[in-house]
Amino acid sequence: PSLFYHLGVRESFSMANNIILYCDTNSDSLQSLQEIVCQKNTTCSANYSFIPYMVTPHNKVYCCESSLMKGLTELMQPSFEMLLGPICMPLLDRFVQLLKVPKANS
Repeated sequence: PSLFYHLGVRESFSMANNIILYCDTNSDSLQSLQEIVCQKNTTCSANYSFIPYMVTPHNKVYCCESSLMKGLTELMQPSFEMLLGPICMPLLDRFVQLLKVPKANS
């Protein structure tokens, strides 16, 4: 509930671009939250970027599509980290990508 309160406050100040970070530890709540965020993207003028992420055993932070996240977190082993490069992106790179793309106001 407090997340949506804070998002509502940002909307009331016309802050159009919002990033929601979610550390994936519960895939059911991830799916539910993503559905709510998608619904808010279609019903209000604010733009919500939803970024699920995971922390590897070597304390590196990666993000990828939520549909892949469930399987990846369940399979995560220290040796598996090398395989993340092609399917996941370091969280910092995702932030840079979001900041470079200009958002069109409607």
